[in-house]
Amino acid sequence: MPEGVTVSGFSVSTTIHALLTPSILLWTGGIAMAAMLVLSLVPMRRIGRLRMTESLR
Repeated sequence: MPEGVTVSGFSVSTTIHALLTPSILLWTGGIAMAAMLVLSLVPMRRIGRLRMTESLR
């Protein structure tokens, strides 16, 4: 693949660079942690409602 491409006389680069900043990483990590917290609390609440004697019958 060539280094760049010309479109209508303008030079266009075909390389894509990722833009990772600390704020993007913190947001992504925070969203992942919140999702894990919610997904672990929901089963814990459901288990708390079960009666042991009724489930053993």
